Amino acid sequence: MGTKGSMIAENTISQVESGTLSCRFIDQGSYNALQDRSEAEVVTYQPQEGNMYAKELASFAQSIIENTQAAVPLADAVHVQEVIEAVYRSSQEECFVSIK
Repeated sequence: MGTKGSMIAENTISQVESGTLSCRFIDQGSYNALQDRSEAEVVTYQPQEGNMYAKELASFAQSIIENTQAAVPLADAVHVQEVIEAVYRSSQEECFVSIK
């Protein structure tokens, strides 16, 4: 758990969209010394049906054709890649890896 809540992904790693993502967001306005987060609302997200890779390519192609911003900005995609690389490095070197 982080300081703003937690996320639990179940059965989400696949080329076909499946599984669920459950998020628990914590109200930052109140401090709880016991760190009891059971009162926080849990929001569950279900994926839309379809092949995620095909939808990513279709969305990217549409942004080129229509000369509009991509659904996922390049800076976000680069940051995600940096996070993934940091996870692997952290695991291999057994250390914390800072991300900008």
